[in-house]
Amino acid sequence: MKNPNVDQGQSSPRTVNDQKVPGPKGRPFIGVIPAMARDPLSFMCKCAKRYGEVVKLPIGPKRFYLVNNPEYIKHILQENDRNFRKGYELTRPVVGNGLISSEGELWRKQRRLIQPAFHREKIASLVAAMATNIGEMLQRWQSRANPSAPVDMEAEMFRLTRHNLIKTIFSLELPEEIDRAGEAFEAGLEYLQQLMKAPFKLHALIPTPTNVRFWRSRKKIDHLIYAMLAARKDGNGKNGDLLDLLLNASADAAHDTMSDQQLRDEIMTLLMTGHETTASALAWTWYLLTRHPEEETRVVEEIKSVVGRRTPTAEDLPKLEYTGMVIDEVLRLYPSTWIFARQPLADFELGPYRIPRSAMVFLTPFIMHRHPDHWPAPETFQPQRFLPEARAERHPFAYFPFGGGPRYCIGDVLAKTIMKLVIVIVLQEFRLQQVAPDKEILPKPKATLRPGGPIEIRLEPR
Repeated sequence: MKNPNVDQGQSSPRTVNDQKVPGPKGRPFIGVIPAMARDPLSFMCKCAKRYGEVVKLPIGPKRFYLVNNPEYIKHILQENDRNFRKGYELTRPVVGNGLISSEGELWRKQRRLIQPAFHREKIASLVAAMATNIGEMLQRWQSRANPSAPVDMEAEMFRLTRHNLIKTIFSLELPEEIDRAGEAFEAGLEYLQQLMKAPFKLHALIPTPTNVRFWRSRKKIDHLIYAMLAARKDGNGKNGDLLDLLLNASADAAHDTMSDQQLRDEIMTLLMTGHETTASALAWTWYLLTRHPEEETRVVEEIKSVVGRRTPTAEDLPKLEYTGMVIDEVLRLYPSTWIFARQPLADFELGPYRIPRSAMVFLTPFIMHRHPDHWPAPETFQPQRFLPEARAERHPFAYFPFGGGPRYCIGDVLAKTIMKLVIVIVLQEFRLQQVAPDKEILPKPKATLRPGGPIEIRLEPR
């Protein structure tokens, strides 16, 4: 049923007037830029608590709106989604016209072509290879010179997910090839982080050390991807990996197929977004489990019951229900994609407020996931929130770590599959103990929601 307080149309002839939208005034000319730059999460949380469901944020000369009502979020992402564009052009030097940056008909065509490669059964076909990759990475932990020394789990999760994704996509076997590819993708990630801090088109053209590293690495990345595409299209190197799934999805299309350039852009999108988001979520998983040993014990007992000591299979993963609830609760407290932005193509209404087309709208899972009207004791770690009966009582858009509507993240099943496999395989081999269990680590918003300090953990073999 549609919410009668949400405008279901595109625009109307009424004069745009957003003066009644509450929010901080900010400073002359620059608005709230200093507060946003210092601590965007804390500032926006305070604004949501003080001003309510829709908050006007003057950022320089532009108008931004923070939306904190699940029904309004549903309207923007699902019911009226064609009235909005993402406006992520800054990512195009890295990902081209991949799903994250493309708009309109191009996006719809690409989504239609790629979707089959990410169906649950297709991802299940990759589980055995991914489990092997993860197991090989853990051998490095077991052979460390000083086993009692703590490890930085954020750094380890970034290394693990990067190697796993590269091997899952390309089936690269030589460690030096994987390392070279990983270094090139890291340069692209660093470049994106810099653009987010200084989002001006000219900044991308300045030969800073970060930009120069990226320009050089982009040639290596493109050479690798195009060489792989040429080999597969010649009938060589069929490996049943994700690259094969993408090529098959394009070849099986009834009308449209993807060019090599489009395939390259989608592969880059997958690596840039899937790598960092999954690694950040896993880092937060270890932080929370080591601070809540009773929850870790429940996960370990479930793993023993379902999997035992053998390598997990695709058939095992749906049975790991509590582990899945832990993942959902991690993504509630620390959603990797902590903010979504949308730009309206026409004026629209949210309840009593009229939002102009010149504005930018912020939807923040980090804030919505901690809203006390939808989440009792929102700061506490309680995986039981995701029992089926608890889910049924909540508004579906009170929780949206992967977005919502037609642009719902296509890689959600892949990300959760990787997370479950890593959790199972790590906890089969190691007991984890946080070096400073009473030390709170605050989130640091970058391209994803990263830990604001090292998550140092001692690994004790089981």
